Amino acid sequence: MQILIEVIKNLIKRQEAFWLRFVGLLVICVGLSTFAISAHTLEVTATTKVSEHWRGAYDIF
Repeated sequence: MQILIEVIKNLIKRQEAFWLRFVGLLVICVGLSTFAISAHTLEVTATTKVSEHWRGAYDIF
């Protein structure tokens, strides 16, 4: 009976470790996605601001 209890405890610990890893991976993915989206937004905003005030090298008029 003691062995069965130890096996069940070990199984629960393994499942717990799996779910902790899964949640950790999910948090990392969400963080990287948020970073990538904000970096892209910053790039688009900066490009828009520069293009509003930039005059080309061949614009002589």
